[in-house]
Amino acid sequence: EKQIKALPSDLVCKLIRAIAPLSRAAACSRLLPKLAAVLASAQPAPAVGDLLDTCRTLCSRMPMPPVLIQMLISCVYTALEGDPDSLSLAGSLDPPQIAVSLWLLVRHLPVLSAGQGVLLQDVRGMVERLFPLLSDLGSLSAEQLCDLFEVLLRLGPPYTQSPLATRLAQQTEARNSRGQLRAAHKLSSAWGLYGLAGGSGDGPTGAHALAELLRDEAPRCARAEGAEGLCGCFRRLSMLPLGRLPLLDGVAAELESLPALEPQLLTELIDAMARLRYDSPSPLVLLSSHLSALLDRDQLHEASAASCLEAIAILTAGMPAAVAAPLAPLPARLLARTAKVVALLPHNVTSLLRGLARLQLLPQPDSVGGVTPASLIDKMVAGGMSPDISELAFQLKSCTILGLPQLAQTILASFTADQLTSTCDADAATLSSLLWSLLALREHEHPLLPACLTAVAGISFTRAQLPLVAESTLMLQLEAPAGLPPIPAELAMVAATAAAELSAVAAEAAFGSARQPGPTLREVSGALEHLGLRHGVQVLLALHVLDFVLPPETTGGESVAILLHSATDLLRDTVGGNPLSELAGPAQVKRRLIQQQGWVVLSILDHEWRALGSDHAKVNAMRQMLDPHVKPHADRNGRHPGAGAQASGYGGGDGRLERHGEASPAMPPLLRGAPQAHVPPQQLHTHAYPPPQHVPPQHVPHMLAQQRAMQQRAMQQMQMQQMQQQRMQMQQHGQQPYFGGQQEQQAAHTQQCQPQQAHSQHSSMQPHPAEEQDQV
Repeated sequence: EKQIKALPSDLVCKLIRAIAPLSRAAACSRLLPKLAAVLASAQPAPAVGDLLDTCRTLCSRMPMPPVLIQMLISCVYTALEGDPDSLSLAGSLDPPQIAVSLWLLVRHLPVLSAGQGVLLQDVRGMVERLFPLLSDLGSLSAEQLCDLFEVLLRLGPPYTQSPLATRLAQQTEARNSRGQLRAAHKLSSAWGLYGLAGGSGDGPTGAHALAELLRDEAPRCARAEGAEGLCGCFRRLSMLPLGRLPLLDGVAAELESLPALEPQLLTELIDAMARLRYDSPSPLVLLSSHLSALLDRDQLHEASAASCLEAIAILTAGMPAAVAAPLAPLPARLLARTAKVVALLPHNVTSLLRGLARLQLLPQPDSVGGVTPASLIDKMVAGGMSPDISELAFQLKSCTILGLPQLAQTILASFTADQLTSTCDADAATLSSLLWSLLALREHEHPLLPACLTAVAGISFTRAQLPLVAESTLMLQLEAPAGLPPIPAELAMVAATAAAELSAVAAEAAFGSARQPGPTLREVSGALEHLGLRHGVQVLLALHVLDFVLPPETTGGESVAILLHSATDLLRDTVGGNPLSELAGPAQVKRRLIQQQGWVVLSILDHEWRALGSDHAKVNAMRQMLDPHVKPHADRNGRHPGAGAQASGYGGGDGRLERHGEASPAMPPLLRGAPQAHVPPQQLHTHAYPPPQHVPPQHVPHMLAQQRAMQQRAMQQMQMQQMQQQRMQMQQHGQQPYFGGQQEQQAAHTQQCQPQQAHSQHSSMQPHPAEEQDQV
């Protein structure tokens, strides 16, 4: 790392081509971005052939940075215009170089479409110029033929109907008849032919006859090639867009014929499966068996163990528990593997922490050989190498998700000047994670925060990163002191829209919608109706969906929000993967932001609600939870919701659900950047969530004010019509509406539902996606 900037461009290219095939276990995630940045600024630039080969190898591990893409365009343009006396339109470029150039540029079009306007136009212009120059396909390698299939399908019509598509299929058939295609090439070509024939790549719909032949031949060819060929199939297809998973079923069945896998191949196979999100049960059982055997023989390096833990976390995300069961014991064993080493490199620690954060797994030291997140950081310090800015960002984010603010502060305390300087060159994933973590930890005085806010202004974020930016904007406006650089208004608006949409989708996936409620949503609403409390269901407040809201006229003063938490909001232990009663960092941040907007926030954990059993127990628990927040005169029917409350049930007004006769563990403290004053238990019992601090009006987000003005009247009118129609339809079918006819009145009082502070935000019921489109 110390000598990288002094190396000539040809040696940098050799280093990239040597390191990239070694997988993530060889510090690729740390070295490759730095080598790519040095290559992009190298003077003089490398030869065009050397640059193309290097970029092709680099893209097997990471996307090219924008500056390197611009350098590639310049070198290709120079080669096209190099010889003024040449009659060839391709200049000094040969067909293989044209094919590689097209693949590199087209592969980055989705990334550049997020906002790189000028560079995107340059890439499209170069693609249009290079595409007609592809003539001699016979001089291309089998891998380059597969690349051209990907180019055509990424570009879509009219490119897929061009003569090149026909010639490409003919060349592939000729190569296959001569036995010149490996198993990975057969599967990749079959995927391309399915797409060109009008199918999605998932099956025989519109299938090309050659595609069927290649798909059937691939498993036999992979068996003959051995472990390397099988892993190569997964590795090759993991680089393609969606629509190719069933192609691997035949090859995956051949994994059973392998007696054992080398650690390096097994690591690459797990990594490729994670990229594919491959969830076929039989290969997962085989992976678990092979990995367990390596751990039993102590043949897995700690770097490979770290890579496997992160890959397994990606692979099992969103996977049904029954399918992921074979992999469930592995994270604890992989983490225990690191107990045998004295020092760990920063990229290995980052992979381990990211894996734990994705799994939301809070290690129990007794079950993982005494390894904890804090001990991993100690091993990194013992290694003597400080993390770079990307590793620092993901370590902070992981600690925040795991609810470890003290450990995050320990990491921040040892930051270096190099990290501060490199913030301006960080990528979108690093900046979004770093910004969200610093604000979630309330590190408002840390030097990294203003540097990060300044760097955000010129970055294009993906849809998955925008929710972090949106929450960062809200934390910056509601909690941060004045004087920090603001997030650009246009970026804030786009991020808020994406975050609200994803929040609504997540709420509906977890508990259903107001139209089609899940069991917990229906039962909680029924309990509120039984208590005579008028309420709203799934109300959108700025970025977040409130599962239930009780307006001030219902409670007698306070605006109360009730949040439902599924297992995805909770941390889990390493013993059996069971959910703990501790909220993960993102759920804590969500609660905190809602409180800062003037709401009293109460939480119901789904598994604890279901454990209550009878309807009577659930209604009684709801009464006791709401008793500290609902005044006797607030019930319109004259009943006091707290009347007859028993000693057991919801405890202490802290918004936590307790099982009948059992006290639940206390809620974890909200993430904070500095220790706060100790609160005596008797005060915590009645004032678990103090009123939010006053926020000056000028800090109120401009986008939220626009949302109030644009949505309030339209939403109220539309909700009234929708709920009346729904009620009439249910009555016609002899069903009793579980809203009890009171949600119509709630829609008429939405404005009064909001807290009367200067920084309050009016919420609105979330419409059905189709009706929202009609409204627009």
